[in-house]
Amino acid sequence: MKFKSHSDSLTLPGNPPLTIALKWSRRNLGLRLKVVKHSGGKIEMSLPECCSVKEAARFAKSKESWIREALKTVPPVCRPQYGMNFPVEGKLLKIARGSGHTIIRTDTELKVPELSVAVGEQILCWGYQYAYERAKKSSAMYAKKLGIAASVKKVSIKDPISRWGSCSRQGNLMVSWRLIMAPYYVMEYVVAHEVAHLKEFNHSGRFYGVLEGLIPNSKANELWLRRNGSSLFDFEFSKE
Repeated sequence: MKFKSHSDSLTLPGNPPLTIALKWSRRNLGLRLKVVKHSGGKIEMSLPECCSVKEAARFAKSKESWIREALKTVPPVCRPQYGMNFPVEGKLLKIARGSGHTIIRTDTELKVPELSVAVGEQILCWGYQYAYERAKKSSAMYAKKLGIAASVKKVSIKDPISRWGSCSRQGNLMVSWRLIMAPYYVMEYVVAHEVAHLKEFNHSGRFYGVLEGLIPNSKANELWLRRNGSSLFDFEFSKE
């Protein structure tokens, strides 16, 4: 069987070809496949550290029929275009034609310049920068409130599928840029959650006490993500 691969994915031939993200972990005891039913349907495979790409490809091939059937149930993605509504901090803004080279946000519109770069790609770039500015400012504020300002070493913005944020013991925080589409305090909750881990690197009662001191009624924001988080993946921002 022929297939293309690199360090973190493999592609099975067919119509269409199937690109599968590979996630190795010493905690995985077997191979598991998952079709994520948002963002157009991404395929993930978790596998043990000792598993080779060839073994992963053979397993994927044996499950190809199941994968293709699962993909049929995935809703189509929506690519931002002029005239469409786009959520920013929980409020729908109309994507309007702007001037210059910078996206301008008003109370009712997101003004995107008419450039050679696609509307979605411009919003993606703008969203990453805006998310970074918010996460950087908020993480510093929450860390200062806990008396651990120096503990936040780095803030990065990514587009993960399975988590909204993360925190390392070294003080490196990661936040999903898509949270700028959620109501304002939902992103604040995620940033505060990760900063709280610098005080309590666990999910004990003490941790939730720290978190509640930063974001009162934090469970309401967590509940919002559980109920509505998948909607933040309704949009696709890359080129067709």
